[in-house]
Amino acid sequence: MKYMTHEEALFCSLMAKAGLSEVLLERYGDLPVRTDLFTRSLAALRFDPTDTDGALAILQSYIDLADSIDGKAVLDMVWQELHDRYTQGKLSRDRLVDAMYAIAYYYTETYGITDPLWASMLVMADRCDEAREGLIPAYVFEDALKEFMERKAPMMKRLK
Repeated sequence: MKYMTHEEALFCSLMAKAGLSEVLLERYGDLPVRTDLFTRSLAALRFDPTDTDGALAILQSYIDLADSIDGKAVLDMVWQELHDRYTQGKLSRDRLVDAMYAIAYYYTETYGITDPLWASMLVMADRCDEAREGLIPAYVFEDALKEFMERKAPMMKRLK
């Protein structure tokens, strides 16, 4: 039987905190974590998918059991999920930028900036606002966002 990893739990938690709580049920609704307590708790979530706070509490308890978290694996899952939702039209550009900021904020509050892509996601909202206000050319932001979403190119390098 496959179990939810600590990285997958953190990924789901980050997505839920960014307002994308459906990811937990879509991708991991039937995937138990490693202890009976958490298996029962996640099974209960299937009956009340609107209980985001309950899901976050359960996930955090499980994440807290981890000796370490592979930040690169979490980042890869986050990027892939955002990429897929954006390219499939499930997220608007503004919603994508907001989600990136929220996800990176919650991750870096606990683990710090462990990769330039986390930093890129943090500043994406600021750069989007700057482009809207005419402080930077809109095409610069759009090109940077495109490079980030298509090739995982860090935004910092793109805006210099």
